[in-house]
Amino acid sequence: MKNTSALFSIGLDFGTLSVRAVLVNASTGEVEGRSEAVYPGGCMEVEKGYALSDPKDYLECMVKAVHELMNESGTEPEQVIAIGVDATSSTVLPVDEALRPLSERTEFQDHPQALIKLWKHHGGEAECPRILEAAEAVPGLLSSYGGHVSAEWMLPKVLETLHKDREVFDKTAWFMEAADWITSRLLGRPVLSVCTMGFKAFYKNGQFPPVSFFETLDPALADFPKRYGSLPITNPGEKAGSLCHEMAEKLGLCEGIAVGTAMIDAHASFVGGGLQKPGELMLIMGTSSCELILTEQECFVPGIQGIVKDGIVPGFYGIEAGQSAVGDLFDWFVHHMVPGAYEEEARQRGLSLHQLLSEKMTELPAGTSGLVALDWFNGARSPLMDFSRTGVIAGLTLSTTPEQIYKALVEATAFGTRWIVETLEKSGVSVTSIMLSGGIPQKNPVISGIYASILDRPLTLCQRKEASARGAALLAFSASGSVCGCDMPERAHVDAETVYDPNPQERSAYDELYQRYRRLAEYFQSEK
Repeated sequence: MKNTSALFSIGLDFGTLSVRAVLVNASTGEVEGRSEAVYPGGCMEVEKGYALSDPKDYLECMVKAVHELMNESGTEPEQVIAIGVDATSSTVLPVDEALRPLSERTEFQDHPQALIKLWKHHGGEAECPRILEAAEAVPGLLSSYGGHVSAEWMLPKVLETLHKDREVFDKTAWFMEAADWITSRLLGRPVLSVCTMGFKAFYKNGQFPPVSFFETLDPALADFPKRYGSLPITNPGEKAGSLCHEMAEKLGLCEGIAVGTAMIDAHASFVGGGLQKPGELMLIMGTSSCELILTEQECFVPGIQGIVKDGIVPGFYGIEAGQSAVGDLFDWFVHHMVPGAYEEEARQRGLSLHQLLSEKMTELPAGTSGLVALDWFNGARSPLMDFSRTGVIAGLTLSTTPEQIYKALVEATAFGTRWIVETLEKSGVSVTSIMLSGGIPQKNPVISGIYASILDRPLTLCQRKEASARGAALLAFSASGSVCGCDMPERAHVDAETVYDPNPQERSAYDELYQRYRRLAEYFQSEK
């Protein structure tokens, strides 16, 4: 039976397909309960480049996950003192003054632009050149975003709505990041986060870009700085507010408990994984990849997603870089390119196709297949920030096997990570250690080993499967202001016991393959 004197925080992690809830002990920082609710509507792709979700799934699944968490853990509502939220980003939806999603209104039920646009929605790609041009007139703006503009950020998605569905745009009070919207619903009033706005909406040094920037984009955006700047914008670890009566009743929690500032999922994972110092890089590998690191000083790094003061851990500049297709790339190959004989072998042996291919590629020495690939199958994030780029597999022959292609794709994503790490270090950001997090490294040690050899440094594995939700819960503890037996840094600490060391026998082969990758990237980078 659970200790009824213990205090807890709930962390809610809104992913692409489901919401995960965890119960974290205030004194130990350990996860003592977990639940998950899958969105009934999943991810909708109404046309190429679109990735949409139904916002009602987020609220309904949140309620379901919290009730399941409380019931299965035997926790009393009075034991929960805080709640924190993280979500994928930039995942954006239009809401009205009551924080109601426009997709719930009868007149917009058949309007795709009224739904949630997920992080991998690229429908606003055509808006990026216009934003890039306007940003050049704002001194220092692009220096915080690697000199580029990404179709995955908030503003391209807002402009897309403006230009494709003016009726939806005109009825929108705010376009909100999913994490901010959920947090606002918990409070019963709108609130924004330095994390989401800083990394995805050009919020810097306490303000948005000037009115002239938005007027250049479209006169309809002229009130953006005033409308959004008038809302409370809080830092990670700060209290966004208190749980309102309506949501307390729905969740079965106590009204008035602390609600932490919203976080991007990867950034919450950084805290949940125990990283808090400059030089410690976290590589979160899932459907896409995100690289996060702290630095004490602001600097310019080409092609990053952003550098934001207090954006991840208070007191430091947080840097985000990323890759658009990792797990999605591996899944694409497995679902579309693997012959039936492999499927039958996997079935007979009780393995997944990923497990079978991973096993077979351990027998392939580095560089022997003659293949090299570019991992731009969903566009290129860092350091190019160009989502018009497409993937490449070079060196195919009639003798090429599925495991050789699979390994080439894994190597390509690792080469992309190496390019990002080298770009960081050339820009003056010291990378002293790398921790792996996310579903892929936790499930596939073969892929983790390849990454270690290509990066030529030992990689530790975060033992926390719920690092994002745990990070949101830990930051909510800080927001509660309660004395919980130990401070947040101690609760966040985690020992990564698994270490993947590089294979010295593969170093020269991977160095050569990496140079081929860079030459291939340079060629296709110059081709339009």
